[in-house]
Amino acid sequence: MRAGSILLLSPGRWAGSTCRISLRAEVSRGRGDRNIASIHHEIVISSRPEEVWAAIRDVRAVHLRLLPGRVLDTRLHGDVRSLTLADGAVVRELIVDVDDQARRLAYAVVDGTRLPLTHHHASFQVFAEGSDRSRLVWITDFLPGTLAPQVRARIERGAAEMKRALEEAAGH
Repeated sequence: MRAGSILLLSPGRWAGSTCRISLRAEVSRGRGDRNIASIHHEIVISSRPEEVWAAIRDVRAVHLRLLPGRVLDTRLHGDVRSLTLADGAVVRELIVDVDDQARRLAYAVVDGTRLPLTHHHASFQVFAEGSDRSRLVWITDFLPGTLAPQVRARIERGAAEMKRALEEAAGH
């Protein structure tokens, strides 16, 4: 297997955020070319880490606590969460892990993505940034990596919307 990587570092578009994209191209006999991407996005939120984590881990309330307006409804069927978007599209996500000690939620989009992704896995993790602020780290791994600019734009927009909703809930 041949592997090479490209690492692009740049500040996010919103204050207090950073975004890093790494791309790794792999060629493996019999599997063809694959272009794997990983986007690491961090944003500081003016809300206590306990409050941010409570909203992130509430997998049934994305439409109320994280992305009101963008997500109209959230349903949970076993470990599969269905998000109904404002345009009526439905995205299904497998909830992989909810770790209260690490304040980490892992999920994978399994159906309904608007981009032609063949693989998607992501996680949110909440860290204390002082006593009344939090750092939200959102890591997304996906194929094909050629869609990195589109995925990055969606992550940056989603993180900014979550920051706004979480800070409003905290009274900021």
